[in-house]
Amino acid sequence: PPTLTFYHDFSSPWSYLASLQVEAVAAAAASGVKVEWVPILLGALFKEVGTHNTPIATMSPAKRDYATRDHADWCRWWGAPFNFTSH
Repeated sequence: PPTLTFYHDFSSPWSYLASLQVEAVAAAAASGVKVEWVPILLGALFKEVGTHNTPIATMSPAKRDYATRDHADWCRWWGAPFNFTSH
């Protein structure tokens, strides 16, 4: 059967949202699609490509505010509980 490889890091708020939908996406895509869950460390990937460990910290205030609102909007849309930690 076809495989949907899902690379995820649960320290990522976007990965968290995707993790809640990936099985439904696979089920809707085709009969018998299997999800392969592959954990990754985004921090290690960011380091390897020379990106700040938390990219949102390097964004302008306007872009950071937009990204935060966008994530909150998607959380509401999918009914996903989410709160950023204070640390």
